Amino acid sequence: MSLVCKQLVLGLPGTGKTTFLAALWYLVVWGEVNTALRLDRLHGNREHLNRISNEWLSCRPVERTPIGSETIVSMKLVATDSGERTDVFFPDMSGELFNLQWKERKCSRAHYDLARDASGVLLFLHPGSVVEPVRIDDVSPIVEELAGVRAAGDPDEEGPRPWDPDRAPTQVKLVELLQFLVREPFAIPHLRVAVVVSAWDLLGGQAGSPADWLAARLPLVQQYLRTNAERYTARVYGVSAQGGDLRRDGERLLREVAPAKRIVVVGDDTLPHDLTAPVRWVMG
Repeated sequence: MSLVCKQLVLGLPGTGKTTFLAALWYLVVWGEVNTALRLDRLHGNREHLNRISNEWLSCRPVERTPIGSETIVSMKLVATDSGERTDVFFPDMSGELFNLQWKERKCSRAHYDLARDASGVLLFLHPGSVVEPVRIDDVSPIVEELAGVRAAGDPDEEGPRPWDPDRAPTQVKLVELLQFLVREPFAIPHLRVAVVVSAWDLLGGQAGSPADWLAARLPLVQQYLRTNAERYTARVYGVSAQGGDLRRDGERLLREVAPAKRIVVVGDDTLPHDLTAPVRWVMG
């Protein structure tokens, strides 16, 4: 009897969710490198997975999932160490849907149906798309200067702009997406959260460990997970599913005899190319 494991894939637009899925599919099908999980069989249609996997294999940018074309992928995977079988469900959903959850406090029915039974989360971040917060001590001198200009009656000075939820810091949005899952209508009692830092190669080895990078760049996310241990168990991974920048490194990547070795994975208890490691850990 196999374990059914529903894993949510969360992330804002452009954080590497579909590329991860494309590389994962190639990895478990072809078995070129040692992995924690291997494919037993696929449930449903292979067309979507084969298409995005071929884009990944050819070093073409994997097309982002547009709103309205979300796909639920279910794989039966086998743990290579224990032989334990699990049915893992992944939603390949548009990052814009998660942005809309933050803005409008609404989610799709497909997301609700999967999330209410989820046992874990793959939370995707991209170093190149992090919107940084503005510190109060940084902005205070600017506010004081603007106040002086307005007091002087400068007719060209515009008034304050209305608040725009799209401009909110990335870490604020991600914490809210995690909070949604432990509150009604989902009210999941406990979640294993694998934080996946995509495009890890872009950091050039200067970030320390993935956990160090998270604490430095998105401290609110790191502190929220740490101080809510009764709700979340978390681990952080650095992942480069492509293995490099496609424009700069495309020719080198195409010359790799075993495409699975392009993959880079950094984290506790994982092999260098094992993209299944975060999935295996979330399974528990």
